[in-house]
Amino acid sequence: MKIIGHRGAAGLAPENTLASFQKALQHNVAEIECDAHITADGVVVLAHDPVLHVPGGKKYVINAHTYEQLLHYKPDLTTLKAAVALVNRRVPIMIEVKPNVPVQPILDYIRAMRRDGWATADLVMASESYRILKTARQQLPDLELSFVEQWSGIRASWVARRLAIKRLSMNYRPLWGGFNRLMIRRGYIISAYTVNKPRIARRLARSGVQAIFTDYPDLFKSK
Repeated sequence: MKIIGHRGAAGLAPENTLASFQKALQHNVAEIECDAHITADGVVVLAHDPVLHVPGGKKYVINAHTYEQLLHYKPDLTTLKAAVALVNRRVPIMIEVKPNVPVQPILDYIRAMRRDGWATADLVMASESYRILKTARQQLPDLELSFVEQWSGIRASWVARRLAIKRLSMNYRPLWGGFNRLMIRRGYIISAYTVNKPRIARRLARSGVQAIFTDYPDLFKSK
């Protein structure tokens, strides 16, 4: 089973930071997933939520502040550029784009990565937004895409067919053997999130799931 570091290695270091990416690499993940947002000055930064929560209870909306302003509030706020430099093609990076995030700056940066030597196999874009994935498919037809779905296998199948997507990132809870085996026979790759217990990973593997996202890659061995 392939092990994907969730937000780097979110259980071992602050999520979506260089420290988290480093932990993921140390534990030999097969791939690293991260979340991207865009600052007011167009910098692609790694954060799960559109708002930064800092000590003292204050909140800062990412797209309303420049990167330098946000860095003052959160010194470990990481840019996608810095994360890419750290990974340096040792493993593929999956960039998840949330539904309300402008995708164009991220697609432009992926083009720049390719000019710097990153190959098609080195990059994946994921989203739960049909619109974002459709835009990515139109602009970068050979970019590997993954549709993110929380509950509905029917919806996942529909989007995958419409956009010629072969990777599905799915909440592990509703997954069941019949669906998994059917989708695998049809050529799909199912990655389950977020799995932090080896016994759950073993159950998912028996049902056909090929990969898991985990906060604790130290608990697993990637194959």
